[in-house]
Formats: sequence, C-alpha cells, structure tokens
Amino acid sequence: GIYVKFDDGSRIVVRLSGTGSSGATIRLYIERHETDAKTYEMDAQEYLQDNVKMAVELLRLQEFVGRTEPDVKT
Repeated sequence: GIYVKFDDGSRIVVRLSGTGSSGATIRLYIERHETDAKTYEMDAQEYLQDNVKMAVELLRLQEFVGRTEPDVKT
C-alpha cells in the first residue's frame, strides 16, 4: 500500500483489497483531523472534497484505472 501524510496533518492511504492483483479492489482512505466544532456536522464528501480531488490527481487514478468515480463511497 501507499501512505502519504501532508503538512496539515491530513493523510491518504491506498491499498489493494483481495487475494490477487487481477480484479482486486483499490481502497482509498482519506483522513483529515479537525478541531473546529463547526465542521463536525458537515457531510464527509463535502468536507473532504478538496482532499479527494488532490488524492485522485496525485495517484492518477483515471489514467491508471480508467475510472472517474468509485463504486462505493463511505
């Protein structure tokens, strides 16, 4: 897997899930620590949208995987 930590404390983790490389699932975890209570009720997709965009561009997922959106977002 790949682990990247940024100066602001946010991080991304990328790893394969499954037993083989063919047809394996790519899992992308994006985390950002927040101390501002005003953001606690925000939707995670909205709150992390800049981090998600940066991660997708950094990893060049569209180029390597051919996808622009995941099957599942949680």
